[in-house]
Amino acid sequence: MNIDDTETRVDIRIRSKGKVEHICPDCGCSCEGYDKRERTWQHMDFFDMECHLHCAVPRMECPKCGKVMLVDVPWAQENSGFTLLFEAKGVELMKEMPVNAAGRYLGVTDKRLWRVLDRYVGERMEHQDLSYLDRFYVDETSCRRGHRYVSIFVDEDHNIIFVTNGNDASSVARFREHLEAHGSKASNVKFICCDMGKGFLSGIKNEFPGAVVTYDRYHVIQHMSLAVDRARRHEWNVLREGAD
Repeated sequence: MNIDDTETRVDIRIRSKGKVEHICPDCGCSCEGYDKRERTWQHMDFFDMECHLHCAVPRMECPKCGKVMLVDVPWAQENSGFTLLFEAKGVELMKEMPVNAAGRYLGVTDKRLWRVLDRYVGERMEHQDLSYLDRFYVDETSCRRGHRYVSIFVDEDHNIIFVTNGNDASSVARFREHLEAHGSKASNVKFICCDMGKGFLSGIKNEFPGAVVTYDRYHVIQHMSLAVDRARRHEWNVLREGAD
């Protein structure tokens, strides 16, 4: 282990002792490593000092399937420049703050954190099971300037189950495709909550014709408040004209 007091950085080098047997992840055959490639991973800070792991990772050639690959290391995922612990901390931070803010806190670029987040979300979505879903809530939120929106689909426990670009009927169509690709059917959905946007209503009518639609209470209250305000203004104008 090397500690550089001037740069407030810790570098830890990992070496293996003796001959190590490796297992092919594809066929399970025993392999031997033959040459090594130096790799570096950023790890959790060590006493407020930036910490990096270094290891010469061997390559192996499987005698059965003929594939040549780097040996997997237990502290990091394949092709990642971070350790598993560092990635876990980054994911937890990105739940609570914007990605660029998490990057500033961790001392890495937001692009690197986006790659980590995209990988974990992709893995989670690949194994997502929506067979339980019989109701969902959909809403839109602005993602960029210039009226750029994304649609967010949530289950009854407030878990986000799907996000897609746009806020029109095609957004609902894409959600139905996702739903049917993950163990469910459109006919299983009995209840849907959404706003009064024509895009969502049109998509629901086409893709989930058997579902009962409930309007979001906040949008209902907004429409009621506007109606009350128009009635108040009308009555005020009538009273003022009568007084004149």
